Amino acid sequence: MRTPFFRLAALAMLSLPSPARAAAPVHDQLFPLAFAPGSTNRVELVGKNEAWPPSFWTDHPGIVFNPGTNAAACTVALSRDVPPGPHWLRLHNADGASAAHFLVVDPTPSTAETEPNDHFAKAQFIAVLPATIDGRLEKSGDVDSYAVDLRAGRTLVARIEAHVLMSPVDTVLRVVDARGVEVAFNHDDGRTLDSFLAWTAPHDGRYVVQAFGFPHPANSDIQFTGNPRCVYRLTLTDGPWFSHTVPLVARRGAANHLDIVGWNLPASLSAGLDFPASAASGSTLTVRVEGAANVLEVSLADEPQSVEHEPNDLAEQAQPLLFPGAVTGTMEGARDVDRYSVELPASPIEFAVQSASFGFPLDVRLRVEDPSGKVVAHAEESTPGDPLLAWTPPKAGAYRVVLDRLVHRDLSRAAYHLAIRAPRPAVELSLSQDFAVLEPGKTNETKIAVARRGGFTNALAFRVDGLPPGVVALPLEIAPTGGEGVLKLVAATNAAPAESPLRVVATGTGFERLVSFPLAGGGENNGVPQGFKHLLAERIDHLWLTVKPAPPSTNAVPAK
Repeated sequence: MRTPFFRLAALAMLSLPSPARAAAPVHDQLFPLAFAPGSTNRVELVGKNEAWPPSFWTDHPGIVFNPGTNAAACTVALSRDVPPGPHWLRLHNADGASAAHFLVVDPTPSTAETEPNDHFAKAQFIAVLPATIDGRLEKSGDVDSYAVDLRAGRTLVARIEAHVLMSPVDTVLRVVDARGVEVAFNHDDGRTLDSFLAWTAPHDGRYVVQAFGFPHPANSDIQFTGNPRCVYRLTLTDGPWFSHTVPLVARRGAANHLDIVGWNLPASLSAGLDFPASAASGSTLTVRVEGAANVLEVSLADEPQSVEHEPNDLAEQAQPLLFPGAVTGTMEGARDVDRYSVELPASPIEFAVQSASFGFPLDVRLRVEDPSGKVVAHAEESTPGDPLLAWTPPKAGAYRVVLDRLVHRDLSRAAYHLAIRAPRPAVELSLSQDFAVLEPGKTNETKIAVARRGGFTNALAFRVDGLPPGVVALPLEIAPTGGEGVLKLVAATNAAPAESPLRVVATGTGFERLVSFPLAGGGENNGVPQGFKHLLAERIDHLWLTVKPAPPSTNAVPAK
C-alpha cells in the first residue's frame, strides 16, 4: 500500500530544520538624537532590524516611539514633563535587545543641517546666535560648513559634541574667513576627542565654521570620515560662554564666592557671584546666567577650598594648605612649578588632582617632598590624565606637595584642582554586560566587578528586582575583600517568553546601591585610543533580560 502524497509532504516538512527566527535588533544611532519636551519628531534609526518593526523601550514613559514603514520613517513623541538631559533607548524583540543608546532631551531650539554645505562658499548661513545645529557627517569625505556674521572684538565660541554621543568620529573644527583662509583650528578639547575653540574676530565680517573628522577608532584611512552613525551637535555663540569657576570646586553646606571665567561675559560678572549655603547641597552647584549658551555644574566637596597665590615655585615660597583641604591653581607658564606646604599625620593620605576631567589640556605631575627637598612619594606618570596618589607618611610632620607639567607646553587653559584628604571608603560595582539572554532550562552568568577604595571592606550580597515568572537569581555573596562575583540567572524549563529591564542591587551593612554597566571606558592599542572615555551618560543602571521561547521539538512524526 502506498503512502498518500499529503502524508509524504507532511513528513518532509517535519524533517526540515525550522526556519531561523529574526536576530535581535542592532541599534547604532539616532538622527537627529535631540528633541524638545512636548514635541513630535521624525527620526531615523541607524542599525539593522531584520524583523520590522521592533519594540521600543525608553527610560521615561513620556518618550514614545512609533515605528513607520521603515527605520528612516519613525517618529518620537515627548510629553512636556520629560526632564532635560540624556535618556536611554533600547530596541528589542523575542530574540534579544540592542545595545542601549541615548537620546537627548533639550528645550533649547535647534537648527537642522542642510546639505549641500561641504564648500566654505556654500556654507549654511546661521542668522541668529547662539545656535545649536543637529548635523551628521554622513559620507566619506564630508565637511559641513556654517557661516556666521561677527563684529570686531567679539569672540566666537564653537563646541561640537560627537564622541560624547557615541559617534565613531574624531572631530575637527576650524574657522575660515571669506577667502577660505584658516584663522582658527582645534582638534581635541582636552577632555575628549570632541573639538572646542574660542576665537576673537579682528574685524567685522562673515566667517565660516567647518566641521569634519577622522575615524574613531583610528585606522589607516587618511581621508575625512563619514557614515550614518556620525551624528553631532554643534553649538555656536558670540554671547556669554562659561569656561569654569575659581575655585573649580565649591564647599558643600557653606556660603561660596565664585569668580567666573569665560568669554563674552557681562560686566555684572566681573566681581564674581555669591551663593548662600542653601545652594551648596547635594553633589553640584549650578551657575546659570540669562543669555549664556551653557550652564556650569560646579562640583561640591566637604574640604575647605582655597586659591593658589604666586609666587610659590620654590620651597621657601610654598603656599600653606590646610589638611584636609583643597586648592585651585593655574600653570601660568611652560616651566611653572606650584608648591604647597601641609602638615600631615602618619596615616593614609589621598592626593587627588583634577584637570583633564574638567576639560583642561593639562598633564599634571604630582610629587611629595620632605623638609629636605627629597621626593618621598609620587603619582604614576605612565598614564596620562589626572594623577591620584595614595600614600602613608612614615611620620607626622611638614611636607610639600609639588605640581608641574609632565609635558612642558605654554597653554592658556591650564587650571587644576588639588585635594588632600584622608581616603574615604568607596566602591564601584560594575556589570560585565548590560543584557542577558536565557532559554528555558538554561543559566546565564554575568560577572560583577567590585573596585574597592579607601578601606571599603563591606561584605556584599546581591538581589535582582524585576525578574519575570519562571526565572530566579541564585544567591550571591562577595566577601569583605572580594573583587568579583558571578550572578547566575536560571530559567525554569517551563519559563514563558519575557523581555524586561532588571535592577541588580548590592546590599551590605548600612549599604544599598544599584549595580550598573559602564559604557565609558576604552584603552589604547599601540597608542591609538579605543572606545569612548567620556559620554553624556556613562553608566546604565539596568540589566536587560530576554527569555526566549522554548526551541521547537526536532522529533519527526513516524509514518503509519
